Amino acid sequence: MLVIATPDSFSVRKVAHNARTLNPRIELVVRTHSDAERAYLEGKNVGKAVMGEQELAEAMARYALERLKAEA
Repeated sequence: MLVIATPDSFSVRKVAHNARTLNPRIELVVRTHSDAERAYLEGKNVGKAVMGEQELAEAMARYALERLKAEA
């Protein structure tokens, strides 16, 4: 498995391509910043593409809801 967490989408694409060339069966998890880029990467069989901002927002919402529930 290779985790590609660089914020530069060009670098993500290049590293993912090189990794697939060297090992077609490698599992990839990549960072992205937009729905369009995520769709592109997943369409190119890059693997799991994660939007950092979305994951952060979901984690913050979960935390807030857990705290509110604990106080109720």
